[in-house]
Order: sequence, then structure tokens, then C-alpha cells
Amino acid sequence: MRGMLKPLQSAPGFQSLVRGLENNYTRQLVTGLSGSLKSYLLAGLAEKVKPLPLLVVTPGERDAGIIAEELIELLPGIAVPGPAAFALPGSSPE
Repeated sequence: MRGMLKPLQSAPGFQSLVRGLENNYTRQLVTGLSGSLKSYLLAGLAEKVKPLPLLVVTPGERDAGIIAEELIELLPGIAVPGPAAFALPGSSPE
């Protein structure tokens, strides 16, 4: 599956994200991705930053589970711990 990430890694937008990581940008924003495209982007970033860990924060436990499953499909052999969920004060869990 890792061969599927090559087209992504040559895209200018992706390269810009990687440069931001290399330059220690504290914030970067990606918009317009839905469904499996989010996982595809995260898999590409995980490949670029390894062996460093990649922390993914999602709005809910269900979203975290979906992304975890898709990352396992895209990156066989990668360690993807189960999603951890907790509610922030003033919010309600799913």
C-alpha cells in the first residue's frame, strides 16, 4: 500500500506541510478533505516523519476509530494504538 502514497508526496500542498513540520511550525491548517482523504494525508505524513510518532486528534471516538482502521490498511505494520477518548470540561462525550 505504501506505493499509493507516492503521488501524494510529490503534491505541492503536501510538500508545504512537510516543510512546515521540518521548520517546527506550531500550527498548520488543512481544509477540504473528507472521508478517506484525511487518512491518506495522515499516512503520507506518518511516512515522512517516521520514526517520530504522529498524534491525531479527532472530534470524536468514532472518527478516531475510522482513521485508525484506515491507517492500518494504508501502512501495514505500523503501530496504531486504539483510540483514547475523554471529554473536556463543558463538553459531552459521543
